[in-house]
Amino acid sequence: MGTEEPDITWYKDGKQLENSGSVKPHENGTYLVELEITSAQYSDRGLYTCTAQNQFGYSSANVTLAVKGKQI
Repeated sequence: MGTEEPDITWYKDGKQLENSGSVKPHENGTYLVELEITSAQYSDRGLYTCTAQNQFGYSSANVTLAVKGKQI
């Protein structure tokens, strides 16, 4: 029984991002999903949501990104 790689969608403050991040399979049949933000700016702060969907179902997770420093 094989597993299908999930369809991943990222959102920032409810708006879909064009960058879908990366999906890395693990030997145990699960996946590691990452969204990399390099050189974070104050404007990058907010609520990020990752959704994953495949033939087995749907899941989502949220993370809040805080950026310290002066707003430019």
